[in-house]
Amino acid sequence: RDVIVTLAKRIKVLHLGIYVLWVASLSALFAKLQNDAIEVSYGVPFLFLFCYSLTFIFESFLIVFKNYTILVSVNLLYSTAFCALHWTSLQQGFSLLTLFTYLLGITILRFLIYLVVALWHKRRHKPENEEEYSIEKVRTLWRHLGLYDILQVLSSYVDKFAISILLTSELSAIYYNGSQNIPFIPLLLSAAGTAVLIQLAS
Repeated sequence: RDVIVTLAKRIKVLHLGIYVLWVASLSALFAKLQNDAIEVSYGVPFLFLFCYSLTFIFESFLIVFKNYTILVSVNLLYSTAFCALHWTSLQQGFSLLTLFTYLLGITILRFLIYLVVALWHKRRHKPENEEEYSIEKVRTLWRHLGLYDILQVLSSYVDKFAISILLTSELSAIYYNGSQNIPFIPLLLSAAGTAVLIQLAS
């Protein structure tokens, strides 16, 4: 907790602005692609991806602070609402625009809850250990982890991208759903790897 709060306080406004601009640019690109594909207004897909992306930062922050009550409650409600919205859409006639709008609503709600709780924790927590942390070392670590994640995602989705270009949307959907990995073993391995990294770091 001390490390996260100390690093958060040392992040410059310029860097926050650059990050927000980067997320906004990707969200704008996503909105453009969705507008061309399903003719939905720019605002809905833009806000959806923007809030969805930032949610993971505050969720990770709450994990560090071990606020599992909020995390479990919010994610359980979000998952229930997510399934209920899809079920209702199938029962009452499928409308992608309506579904997109409702999903945006629950995504914004989850984002705002995480944001408020994370800011409350940050303001309330007083670091006991005020030692200096090298921003450059942290940045280098995150850069390498980010590169690793990008390569992992690219290697697992490049075939799906090629299939989506070569085949019809129906066949692409069948291939995409059929090639999904069951996540239990990777999740366990990831959790074990994270625990080992924490032990090595300490």
